[in-house]
Amino acid sequence: MAVGFDASFEAGNGLFAGSGGDWVAFAADRRTGPRAMWFYFHLSSIHADAVTCTMVNPAECLGGAQSYTAARPVYSYDGTRWFRATSARVDEERGEFKFSIPTPREDVWVAHCYPYTLTDVYALADRVAASPHACAEVLCRSGGGRDVPLLCIGEGAERFIWLCARSHAAETPGAFVLEGMVNRLLQDAPEPSYVRETATVYVVPAIDPDGVSSGAYGKDQAPVDFNRDYVGPSVHPEVAAVRERVKSLCATSRLALYLDSHAPCVHEHNFVLMPRKRLLGLDSLGREAAFCAELERRSPALCPLRADACAESSYMGDAERSSKDYFAAEYGCLSLTVESSYNRTAAGNYTTPDGLRALGAAVTDTCAEYLRTGDV
Repeated sequence: MAVGFDASFEAGNGLFAGSGGDWVAFAADRRTGPRAMWFYFHLSSIHADAVTCTMVNPAECLGGAQSYTAARPVYSYDGTRWFRATSARVDEERGEFKFSIPTPREDVWVAHCYPYTLTDVYALADRVAASPHACAEVLCRSGGGRDVPLLCIGEGAERFIWLCARSHAAETPGAFVLEGMVNRLLQDAPEPSYVRETATVYVVPAIDPDGVSSGAYGKDQAPVDFNRDYVGPSVHPEVAAVRERVKSLCATSRLALYLDSHAPCVHEHNFVLMPRKRLLGLDSLGREAAFCAELERRSPALCPLRADACAESSYMGDAERSSKDYFAAEYGCLSLTVESSYNRTAAGNYTTPDGLRALGAAVTDTCAEYLRTGDV
């Protein structure tokens, strides 16, 4: 009996390309973009000890097929507890990526990396709303009619921080890092307490809820990438709402720090992207480099970030603006993108949800240090 294949559920992605008794072939669906990467599907009717999964289009993914030499997808028997595949390789001759997963049960969920669904996003918003340190509201409705949550943490009136994730919907490591930042902000410890007392933190955990729900990757999607929708009037209502709210807040407060949480190419480690000096008319990025050095010092051994890997964005033309470029130029704030790995860290270990959350906590503590000493 051939293995069954299904991706028709929340955040699911995958195009069936064939199966047998102990194998399945699939393609990651590009949806509205030129690139593929995210996949998330359910296999059933398994009667073998292991199943070999073959991705037939890794060349369409960011970084190309060779980047998958470091990739180890994840699998789960209950959709909750996830494990890394330990056997994976790139078949250069056929242009395929193959990995094997043990199958002691008749069904298993398989994903490119740890899923973080829109249901998870809304659960985070509900949990934050129950905290005495925070509240939650709906920033706007998405293009598809979904709520875009906005979390508000702290009570500092003179300055604020804006945090965002899921500009590229399938970059789930960034979601876990953002959750770790939020978890830390709600704790009664010196660093998060200082942030809450001296600033208000606004958090958009999923700026593209439609893409998160549908299982789209989102990078370079049509008609415009969410993270490039900052030149002229915004196409996406979610981006327009963010820009309008920040502008409104700046009438009575000051944007001190903007952080956007992402994930990079399949093979890359954790790092930070800085705005481009030439767009800001600067000779150096001293405060940005200092933030990265402090984050390296505070980053957990389980999920380290190396300051020497942090750099300016180099892949966009001068006419393009990412969100970090826009907020740095428009408001003069410290503006950075945190890129968190799908796979290996610089230490050689593979990321986990707990490790990514711990990195997020380190980002929060680094924000506290910046507010205390660098925000002048």
